[in-house]
Amino acid sequence: MVLKNTPVCVWLVLVCLLYFGSKQTKTRQIKLDKLAIFPLIFLPFVIISVMRGHQPLIVGFALTVGLVIGIFLGWLMWKDEPLLLKQGQVWIQRGSYIPLILYLVIFIFRYVVGVAQHTQHSITKTECFNFIIGLPTGIGLGTLLAIYIFRQRPTTY
Repeated sequence: MVLKNTPVCVWLVLVCLLYFGSKQTKTRQIKLDKLAIFPLIFLPFVIISVMRGHQPLIVGFALTVGLVIGIFLGWLMWKDEPLLLKQGQVWIQRGSYIPLILYLVIFIFRYVVGVAQHTQHSITKTECFNFIIGLPTGIGLGTLLAIYIFRQRPTTY
């Protein structure tokens, strides 16, 4: 019943995530501005979810904590082998399944939260639930942000 009542736009988001995530599994040339477009498209949805929480300060705090944890995890994963490599005037994105996995984890989590918000109104008012809304989303976004932050810098002599 839950899957049947899911709006079509949610399934379109999933298809987009699968498409863009699968493209990142293969090594390819990329422009840095293209790398930023996808997270920027979803940033308003994250902000709206923070503001729609019953306790936006707790959700915002959890999102911030999650971003810090995610950036740290990204640093651990990519400090020695960054996913973005500078070769001459172009950037090469090494193929990895990590972005696809992160996209899907965030989507599934946001889907479950959305279902809970529409079916279990009493649980959505608790501090724990509001903290849980922000933390995993922040971790996922922070880890994706770390791909850009910890890219291989061009060497200058």
